[in-house]
Amino acid sequence: MTIFSERTLSALYAAGWTPNRNIDISTELDILKKQGYSTFPAALDFMKRFSGLQISFQSLFDSKIHYSVHFGTKPVLYMEGEGGGEGIEGFAEDLNTRLCPIGADNSGILWTMAEDGKVYGIYMPVILLMGNSGEQAIENTINYLPSNPLPVVKDYTDEFDAFRRDHPSLY
Repeated sequence: MTIFSERTLSALYAAGWTPNRNIDISTELDILKKQGYSTFPAALDFMKRFSGLQISFQSLFDSKIHYSVHFGTKPVLYMEGEGGGEGIEGFAEDLNTRLCPIGADNSGILWTMAEDGKVYGIYMPVILLMGNSGEQAIENTINYLPSNPLPVVKDYTDEFDAFRRDHPSLY
């Protein structure tokens, strides 16, 4: 388990989080299932502790940049639209695991959790390893510095470039 830094704790407490938080996520679970998303213990445990929170913080490298991460189904449905689970199915196959969306941030990263608890950020054209746990992903995001980038685990740049080349009317 990740021990949060003072900076991260400050942002979490400001969002209304407490160390013993354990909310009812039955409505969110129903939404995920109706949309065709995978659910499993690691993601459900994380959601019980963080769903519904919007964590806001200032960038460490540029004081003019403010970030926010919103956990739960609302930002996921906004980003994924009506496609539901089919929207991340291909990414899950490429990573050889099931993925459950757990939130999104204002930079356009869709946060997903794998069965082993790792958090992957889908930020096309790449998939980032945000952290080996939900807590580590939060810590890494709040304390992000460009000099220590998040690892890219899958890069779709070539596929995207080919698609754009083959379908110029879409761009």
